Amino acid sequence: MLNFECKHCRKPISTDTVYMGDLIECPSCSSAEIVPEVPYPAGTEYDSYLIQELYASDQLWTSYRVEKIGTTSNTPLLLKIPTQFFIKHVTNINAFADATLRYGNLLRPEYPRIIDKSLNTTPIYFVFDYIPTTHGLRFFAKIECVDILKIVKGIAVALKDAWEKQMTLHQALTPQNIRITDEQGVRIYNLGLSQTLLADHALLDWGFNIWDARYMSPEFMQHGIANTPACDIYSLGGILFYLLTGHHPYETVNPADIAKIATPDPLMHNRNISPEVLSLFSIMMNQDANVRLHSWNDVVKNLNSIIGTTQKSGNKTQFLDRYIKSATSKHQKNEEAFAKSTSHKKVFHKNTKKQEKPQKSAKRLIFKTDTKRKKIDKIHSTWK
Repeated sequence: MLNFECKHCRKPISTDTVYMGDLIECPSCSSAEIVPEVPYPAGTEYDSYLIQELYASDQLWTSYRVEKIGTTSNTPLLLKIPTQFFIKHVTNINAFADATLRYGNLLRPEYPRIIDKSLNTTPIYFVFDYIPTTHGLRFFAKIECVDILKIVKGIAVALKDAWEKQMTLHQALTPQNIRITDEQGVRIYNLGLSQTLLADHALLDWGFNIWDARYMSPEFMQHGIANTPACDIYSLGGILFYLLTGHHPYETVNPADIAKIATPDPLMHNRNISPEVLSLFSIMMNQDANVRLHSWNDVVKNLNSIIGTTQKSGNKTQFLDRYIKSATSKHQKNEEAFAKSTSHKKVFHKNTKKQEKPQKSAKRLIFKTDTKRKKIDKIHSTWK
């Protein structure tokens, strides 16, 4: 028997392992729950690879750090296996495999490189090179301004190259798909898979979702329009917000209401943001696609300008301590509330839940930072 916890009511659920990857109903609250997979323990031989540890897991992949059996180098590799939920409900596995192969052969250090694959096994699997990384963006704390901008620039340069060489968009750019190497380089996962997955309507009908409404541009979320870099630039603006504040954009907003309200204000969480950085964020994550920056060249150019200015001025101001917010009950409740509102639903949906009222202190914080706001229009005029 397999025992796991309902994500909605936190009550225990028991079922047979044969149902791993199936969608079942919680007997306590009647919510739809995916039966999780039991990960392979360390020391398990999987085909010709020895599993060292579980690396990550989501609706699409279960990933392990592995070593090749029979070699003396002991070079760590990354084994990525599609989940049972995905395998049981995908209708075009070949299109998915082709998209994964394209993503794994971009030959840039920001993208994992495919070392091996098996397309004839069930399930199929891919083996990528492995570069030691941190646990991801959410584990960063006390990041200096210039380091934040360099991380964002690294992501922008990699996505610029993918667009210019292969006309490839990410369309699902979130902190979960970004990891940072020990040298503060970036690793970007799942590039180019979104379009293939969105085309599989049967898969979406089963509740498959790798997208996060908090990082999706309004035109993408409402109308499915995401055919230029503008959609990824919006998402990168959301990542910049996250690095500056330690909070997701629209953290407490119902997904259906995101397109109806103004772009979130990072000054609500961090009053130490310079007018130049604030202006760059506001023009990257602008709700209006016509106002938003839509060229990677413009994004990189302006990042270079701000980085140069920051380094010359010797600005070493520490941003707010961003210790792991999920460890606090308040942040955890926000994450759980958002997960409930999007779990096993299509990305594009309607909901009538009203937006939560801002805290009383919000008005006071905005008033204190209003002097910075007056400089924004002047800075914007130089970036168009």
